[in-house]
Amino acid sequence: MLGKGVGLAVRDVVTKEAIALQAEVLRPRQRNEVISAIARLLFTLVRLAGVRLHETRIPDGAAKAKLLAAIARARASLPLAVALRVLGLSPSRYHAWNRPERACQLDDVSSCPRTTPTQLTPEEVRTMHDLATSGS
Repeated sequence: MLGKGVGLAVRDVVTKEAIALQAEVLRPRQRNEVISAIARLLFTLVRLAGVRLHETRIPDGAAKAKLLAAIARARASLPLAVALRVLGLSPSRYHAWNRPERACQLDDVSSCPRTTPTQLTPEEVRTMHDLATSGS
């Protein structure tokens, strides 16, 4: 049987370890709260700026490459579907950009050959847009 002094020492060690463990758990929780708050602020800012990838063309191949690299990094901790949903990028558009067999995979300009014979060129789309939105 342990003496009174030894029992208190063991209890103190267990209590100190429990306090240390609680502090260790609190640090990541606090960090997660900060990161979540920052993410909410950034999402709000992006929404207010009117950025919507499903409505916006990204003709710059370098910008698409950066976005694809960011998605690849995010996939280390997020499923692809979640990363695409956060960005507002459709899976079909992502996969079209990410196809390795297309030499012009990141360009939205007419330098890419038509993928189907009935596909409109960007100039034809602009002409149709101008005709549809003109006041005459």
